[in-house]
Amino acid sequence: MAAKTDFLAKDDEGKATQMILFRDNIGAHLATLGILATKFVTHEVIKVWAGTKTGGSDPTGTYTRDSGLDPVATLTVEAQP
Repeated sequence: MAAKTDFLAKDDEGKATQMILFRDNIGAHLATLGILATKFVTHEVIKVWAGTKTGGSDPTGTYTRDSGLDPVATLTVEAQP
């Protein structure tokens, strides 16, 4: 079973978007990055972009798109100094 780890702080609940990061502590050390948005009128949460990265437990690196409405193929997470 994958363990949820929030490396990126979620936005305040009043905001329309959130970024969350899940890490699998078992197996291939798969990480999943998700960007979610809330519709203004219906408050429905939709998946804007979701992708995975393999290789180690470090959250930085390039994530390849698996699903979502945004067609961007990859996103890169960089460490802050």
